[in-house]
Amino acid sequence: AHGRSGKTPTAPATRASTKRGISSLSAADQLTEIKNWYAAVAARYPDIDLIDVVNEPLHTPPNGSTPYGATSPSANYTAALGGTGTSGWDWIVTAYQLARTYFPKAKLLINEYSVTNTAASAQQYVQIVKLLQAQNLIDGIGIQEHAFETYGVATATIKANLDTIAATGLPIYISEMDIDGPTDNQQLTEYQRLFPLFWEHPSVMGITLWGYRPGLWRNTQGAYLVLADGTERPAMTWLRTYFGTNQAPVVAAGQNFYISESAGNGANVGIVAARDPDGIGTLQQWKIAGGTGAAAFAINAANGQITVADHGALNASTTPSYTLNITVSDGLATSTAQAVTISVRAASVAPTRLVNISTRAYCSTGNNVTIGGFVVNGSATKRVLIRAVGPSLVSRGIGADELLADPTFEVHDALHDNTIIGTNDNWGDNGNAADIAAATVQVGAQKLDAADTTSAALLVSLAPGVYSFVVSGKGGTSGIVLLEIYDADTAAPTANFVNISTRAKATTGNGVAIGGFVIAGSAPKQILLRAVGPTLATLGIGASEVLADPTIELHDALHDNTIVATNDNWTANSNADAIAATSARIGATALAFNDRTSAALLLTLQPGVYSFIARGANSANGIVLVEVYDAD
Repeated sequence: AHGRSGKTPTAPATRASTKRGISSLSAADQLTEIKNWYAAVAARYPDIDLIDVVNEPLHTPPNGSTPYGATSPSANYTAALGGTGTSGWDWIVTAYQLARTYFPKAKLLINEYSVTNTAASAQQYVQIVKLLQAQNLIDGIGIQEHAFETYGVATATIKANLDTIAATGLPIYISEMDIDGPTDNQQLTEYQRLFPLFWEHPSVMGITLWGYRPGLWRNTQGAYLVLADGTERPAMTWLRTYFGTNQAPVVAAGQNFYISESAGNGANVGIVAARDPDGIGTLQQWKIAGGTGAAAFAINAANGQITVADHGALNASTTPSYTLNITVSDGLATSTAQAVTISVRAASVAPTRLVNISTRAYCSTGNNVTIGGFVVNGSATKRVLIRAVGPSLVSRGIGADELLADPTFEVHDALHDNTIIGTNDNWGDNGNAADIAAATVQVGAQKLDAADTTSAALLVSLAPGVYSFVVSGKGGTSGIVLLEIYDADTAAPTANFVNISTRAKATTGNGVAIGGFVIAGSAPKQILLRAVGPTLATLGIGASEVLADPTIELHDALHDNTIVATNDNWTANSNADAIAATSARIGATALAFNDRTSAALLLTLQPGVYSFIARGANSANGIVLVEVYDAD
């Protein structure tokens, strides 16, 4: 197992039987020793981040074959792990099941060579990966790129096979890369041909150079990058130049922040979002490189946090907005300046906030139940009305045979071991049913039909935190359900909703996922709206179950349902960099490296009522995660 840990190891126990060689044991004893080995590694390195669980299964499986470069065969313990079995790779599945058990916090990887030089090997490798993905047993893919795999192989061939592997949706690690250098020029030319191909591929997380100095690996072939005295060969010099001048950080475009004119010096405005394409250094040395009214603000050079420097300059009537030109360095290169807008609102204007978010979707069983989540941010508890509406949808145009007749839900505290903090089947069974009815009127929610006794609801006060709720049909039933979260505070709130999400199956017709949200206040608010599909395959949903290509259509519900914006593939947005950087800044789950087909919109909206439709391109069906974030 290859791994990385931040703790000082403690020595594991050694069993005498392992000294005899695992090949000499029976299959049952071999399995016992394998488990002992997992346990010993887990005890010695309890905080391993990444583990290469199975190495080179295609070319050097543990079946007694002789590995590349070895003079004797490897141990033969395939049978102990289940043999080939019905899948052809049962022994691999068993190895990963054990790894998940012994290393529950680690990311599990696989590693192999000669899979990007031939399409057949790439397809076979993907077959193993998908087998593991189906059971949520793998988190990343290792690919070796040795000189004997790449010399003489067309760049187009390598890229095509790399794309085939990347289509699994998992991050890729180039685990062992070396390029022979019989002459300096030959090595340099190959580095210039190959290195950008891997480094700039969106699914590749990083590259490990294998044998960078003499005496480590392929010494006779001259694969090293520095000489014995430390002198750099031309390929190493080129690499430094490549990172230092061609991969500058990028400050995200289209960032907007809001601040009250009553904010004092030192008040936080927001954190600037940026990305570092090469990841070699760390983002540092943030600067305000001019702009309108730049002296009114300061920026933390270490983390990009903008604060108020001169509160006397904040006057909404004379200077309603500022434009700051921001740069950042990663220690090697500095970004170009990007404009960041800071809007000033009058002290009398209440901050805008999300007060209601809802999603209508098809709820089934298993992975197709409807799962929601929301985040409460602030300094005190928030009174929240949660509803799962079924029968009353008849009066809103949904056929009685289509709706979820008897929805139930559980609310969990996601920050505290997912503890269940509330459940409901029929809303009238609550001890505070009268309060629920009154709160429904207070928040402006549509009343439930008089005969609707089976929809579910809770009226609760929640501390700031992260919450999830699971909606299902009583008795394993399926149908369309409307999920609603309302801010039910009766006084000026000291806590707000900053995010809500719903995971549901989107079909066609009435089964598309329809969401809505309300922005209350007097000033605009920046909203991030996402419909996530392919990335869900890395989060425990089967790749065949996800909505492969979701689309979003946003409407202004107060103005003839006018279409405000649409998106199919999020990377097609002109502010795609800002979407990625803002997602990271506000804590949204990062989209998988090759997930270009999920949809997203980052835009500033006036207070009002908005609805959106998430559906599959070309009328496809599948599970989708719809998310609304307060992105200010």
